[in-house]
This record gives sequence, structure tokens and C-alpha cells, in this order.
Amino acid sequence: MKRIARSCATLAILAGLTAVTLHVSHALTAGRWAKLPAEGVVAGKNGGLGPLAVCRAGFDDGQHPGKLWQGQCHFEWGWDDHITPGFEVLLDDGYRWENPGRVVQTVLGPVWKVELPSNAVDGGDAGTHAAHTRLGICLAFMPADNTWHPGKFFAEHCNIAWGGVGVDSMPDHPRNKRKVAPLATGNVLVLVK
Repeated sequence: MKRIARSCATLAILAGLTAVTLHVSHALTAGRWAKLPAEGVVAGKNGGLGPLAVCRAGFDDGQHPGKLWQGQCHFEWGWDDHITPGFEVLLDDGYRWENPGRVVQTVLGPVWKVELPSNAVDGGDAGTHAAHTRLGICLAFMPADNTWHPGKFFAEHCNIAWGGVGVDSMPDHPRNKRKVAPLATGNVLVLVK
């Protein structure tokens, strides 16, 4: 009986978290997207090889933000660097980058909390495998090449395509093939209006 009560309580908590996630994801600010040639949001530079504009491409019945490099959109999905010539670029509409983390006081002391701001720019839809969750647009700093790379903000992490693989902003994630500095240092930013 206790096991059933515990399972019901867990389901109630998960249902509440899902409702919160859905509420936050609907509050994102709509972005304007267009096919090239267009003046896109330039997010960074790739090791001196030129600017990296924010792009998004269709995949898994969704749209995934990433970086425009060498005429193609590179985005992370499933820990891989997906590359496609079919994409849109985000038009510059007076956006700005901000750190999605903040220090929150708890009974155990200060805790670093990361969440997508309500005024974040909507980067697309995470697709079928991620229950069509709305995605934010983020930048992650890669110390290996000393550059900022655009990607998608999903599940409180910035996921980017870099060096032929997918990279997550949580450096200790067991599947991370490359390391990104932790969010608390300000090395991940989110695009907001």
C-alpha cells in the first residue's frame, strides 16, 4: 500500500512538473525566421573562420536551432552533429544574450539554478522524441577554440554541434565527448527579447 501511495505521489509530482514545463514553454517570444539571403543574428565567430549565424533545421518532426557555418546548418541531436543545407536563419530583431542562471537561497544554502527565461526567443520544436517541447536559443563557449557557438537550450542545458559531435553544457555528463565550461561561470547564454 505504501508503495502504491509513493508511486501516486511521484506521478502527481511529475504531472505538476510537466504542467510547469508546458506553461514556461508557451511563454517564449516568437522569432522571425527566413531563408537566405537574410540578415541573421550573428552569434559568434568560429576560430577566426567567420561569423556563426543562428539557424534552424527540420528534424524528428520539429525544428532545431544551431549554427550556420560554411553554408549549412549544424545542430545537435542525439549527441551527434547533424548537418543540412535546408534551413532558416533567425532575423535580427533587437535581441540580446543573457545568462540563464542565478543564485537561489535554499534551506541548504545558495544553489545555482538554471532555467529558460520567459522572454527567451522561441528556437523551435524539439520534435517527436522530446514530446514537442519548445526550444530556446543559446550560446556555449568552447574553450578548446576560444569561440561562442549557437545551439538549442533544452532541459536546462545548452546543446551545440561542435567538432563533429553533440556537446552538452554540463561538463560532467557521462555522454559528453567534449567539455564546455559550467553554466555558473557565465559561459552559456540564452537569446531573449
